[in-house]
Amino acid sequence: MDGKRFEDKISIADLMKKPDKELLVEIYVQALITNGNVATNTDNISSLQKDVKDKMGTRLFGLLTGIIAFLIIMFNVLDLVMKL
Repeated sequence: MDGKRFEDKISIADLMKKPDKELLVEIYVQALITNGNVATNTDNISSLQKDVKDKMGTRLFGLLTGIIAFLIIMFNVLDLVMKL
């Protein structure tokens, strides 16, 4: 190795210098390492998606409630103005 880890940023020229078998082995090792990390993070992603859906539902409920309250107040004010 030339002091660089495979995770480090490498240029295309560096990749072209490596023999095919060595490059495939490094890609395979990196894929094994990455696959393990991705598998453990899927639980975090699904919980984040659930949190976002819950927040969106709460915001939508708040928005609809605000619109309905505004309409009720507006019609009450118009009703009072028309009676005068």
